[in-house]
Amino acid sequence: MLNRIIYGIQATGPTAKISIPPFNEDNRLDETEIRYLQLLKGELTRISQAMRNEETRQVRADISIEELNEILKPIIYDPDVISFHRKVQEGGSQLTPAVLE
Repeated sequence: MLNRIIYGIQATGPTAKISIPPFNEDNRLDETEIRYLQLLKGELTRISQAMRNEETRQVRADISIEELNEILKPIIYDPDVISFHRKVQEGGSQLTPAVLE
């Protein structure tokens, strides 16, 4: 995902074409970039929670490859990746640009 932030995002799916330019072209995070980072944070939180035992909150050592693939599916596999990026482009106007320090 870091490459997508550095180089931008170009994705084409059956129902959508996604285009997000590279981050930090103008030392500001625009609405789309902020939305992308918010959604990415949410997905990473979801992944972390899904990998933990509900009772102990410890990372499960017994997670299978199949379970891991299912957990990662929304940010790894098409068409889920297209859906993720579509959410970025459909972000709300409540977001404000942030200046990079």
